[in-house]
Amino acid sequence: MKTTHKHLVFVIAFVALLMQSIVAQTTNISFPSLDMDLMGYVSLEEMSISGANDIWGWTDPNDSKEYVLLGAGSGVCFLRLESGGVPHYMGHLQSHSSTSLWRDVKVLGNYAYIVSESPGSGLQIFDLTELRNWDNTQGPVEWLETSYASGFSTAHNIAVHEESSTVYVLGSNFQSGGVMIFNATDPLNPILTGVYGESGYFHDAQIVSYSGPDVDYQGHLILIAANESGMVVLNVTDPTDIYEISYSTYSNPHYAHQVWLSEDGAFALLGDELDELSNEVSGTRTVVWDMQNLDNPILVSEHISDINTTDHNQYIVGELVYQSNYKGGLRVLNASEWASGVLTEVAYFDVYPENDAKGFLGTWSNYPYFDSGFIAVSSIDRGLFIVKQKVFEVQLIDDSWCESDWVSYNVIVPTGYSGPFYLSVQGVPIGAYPVGITSVPISVEPGSTTIGYILGSSAFSEMIDPVWVLETAYNRFESKAEFSPTSTSVMYLDSDGDGFGDPLNAVMACAGDDMNGLNYVTNSSDCDDSRSVSYPLAIEVCDFQDNNCNGVIDDNVTLLTWFPDDDNDGFGDPLGAVLMCAPPAGYIQDSSDCNDGQAVIYPGAPGTYQGYDNNCDGVFQLQEHHPCPGDFNFDNTRNVMDLLDILGSFGCVGPGCVVDINEDGTVTVHDLLTFLLYIGLDCQ
Repeated sequence: MKTTHKHLVFVIAFVALLMQSIVAQTTNISFPSLDMDLMGYVSLEEMSISGANDIWGWTDPNDSKEYVLLGAGSGVCFLRLESGGVPHYMGHLQSHSSTSLWRDVKVLGNYAYIVSESPGSGLQIFDLTELRNWDNTQGPVEWLETSYASGFSTAHNIAVHEESSTVYVLGSNFQSGGVMIFNATDPLNPILTGVYGESGYFHDAQIVSYSGPDVDYQGHLILIAANESGMVVLNVTDPTDIYEISYSTYSNPHYAHQVWLSEDGAFALLGDELDELSNEVSGTRTVVWDMQNLDNPILVSEHISDINTTDHNQYIVGELVYQSNYKGGLRVLNASEWASGVLTEVAYFDVYPENDAKGFLGTWSNYPYFDSGFIAVSSIDRGLFIVKQKVFEVQLIDDSWCESDWVSYNVIVPTGYSGPFYLSVQGVPIGAYPVGITSVPISVEPGSTTIGYILGSSAFSEMIDPVWVLETAYNRFESKAEFSPTSTSVMYLDSDGDGFGDPLNAVMACAGDDMNGLNYVTNSSDCDDSRSVSYPLAIEVCDFQDNNCNGVIDDNVTLLTWFPDDDNDGFGDPLGAVLMCAPPAGYIQDSSDCNDGQAVIYPGAPGTYQGYDNNCDGVFQLQEHHPCPGDFNFDNTRNVMDLLDILGSFGCVGPGCVVDINEDGTVTVHDLLTFLLYIGLDCQ
């Protein structure tokens, strides 16, 4: 998403929309989808945040457990994926400075690196191994940052390069918002090794060890970025000698937001965040580039989707593209025919079912890189969704496992992917015997149906949890058989011990079988197998959960109005009110704050000589006047960064406008003209 000083209209619209009631979260909603299963969900209320933004993931190398890092206005939320992909909320890392709509996080090794648009944020660092010893009995933890690096105040985005242990800060208040490169060989003490701003502001970027078709750059470190008007390709192999390889633009650019290179380096996809709002395109536009010559990328086509929603972040995994398109939800496109300019939608999960309109609610981003196949999707107005794509189907033909020790099935191989195709089955224990499809991959054809069997014996008495694996030229997919609810050879995991099974976690098993120490039941009616307080007909209590599995959170409990107190001054922001039975963390019942981003501004506050209307009375007292008018970031000079601050707050009304230089209660052209009298002058 764009920085505050770039598109004021967007900021105002976004904040206004974020003020909407959370009715959607307290009603029974069906989320439209195609070939996607919803594995788990955590609401904003459970995480005590008012909105979500960026998202990334971490897999612990010690035990392969998967964790989600979800950005929020106040910091970063941590969640661990439990059995079946159910996310458990572990707690929150507070922002290094104040709150911000924009926060970005990436993972390098076992460390999270975090930036924000909030002044003074710098580079926040968290050691993810601290999460290893957490368990549910602790409840949410307020985690503390492990380290911090300065060198810049604000930044919009961050990227990393694993092989070189390098961190790339993008869109900062330094070097025109270009790129700052940090060597993170010592992960807690990154060292600035290079800066580059000659190609303008970078909104987002990807860095790769290039092994693509352009032989001139094979073995080099290549950075590909969106710089608002187009696509920039840099050679960053030597951070002290960065140079531009190429710059490319396209028709009617409005805001080149993000560009991503395919894994083979052959093509790239670029999204423009504001072109749909301009009404110059009929659907969500994705620009397709031929990248086989980095010196001269070729515009292949512009893919226009069937729905006209605003696009945001996208990532490429093999031949699949995972797009977070705000109100359009998570959209999965097959890019196997990119050379012809064709992108084909193969799956979706709509986290904003109200409509598919343009605008800035719905999904901000997604993380499609977990080995488990679980995809983490952030929703600005709802929270976190965990979904899993269904690429191919395994159909049970004859389930006679418990009666006759055998089962037969069909595996249907999809079309539309690049071959060769190889099929196998994994997870069949010794004593049971797969026939037709075995643990050794066999070659299959797209669109074909392959029959297979699993045979047992009267002496075999273990559960079986087979996973069928399909490998294509660029992707690896997994699937499980879909059991009938009436099947006599299926049992469902009951990990929380409440007597109700997880419908998405089934195994082949019979009464008396060895279940490997796990608890399985014959019913599949649990709605959340990670919490023993959630099951059909359970008593609903105030805990931000759907206890009775009726699809409604905290129904039949008294709701009160709570207001965010992000600056912890004891006074709440009238914007962002929520109806809850108990206060989320950071919320209070007061709504009289006029600026919830500054703890020194609240009704009755003393003056701090910072140019703030500290006491919210709309009149600047002697003790409230700024000793250096126009120095909004307090760096003792009036420069372009202060200019960006005033442009980013243009139109602000009320005592909370901290850039109201002429102190008339609103930020207008008069404040801008007054500021221009001071710009370039140091404070005395």
